[in-house]
Amino acid sequence: MAQVEATTERIIAAGPEDVFDALAD
Repeated sequence: MAQVEATTERIIAAGPEDVFDALAD
């Protein structure tokens, strides 16, 4: 689950707009 935590941190650091872009893919 470490990879999930790292990805979550990256998403949070990226900001909301990038999160929505990632979810849209």
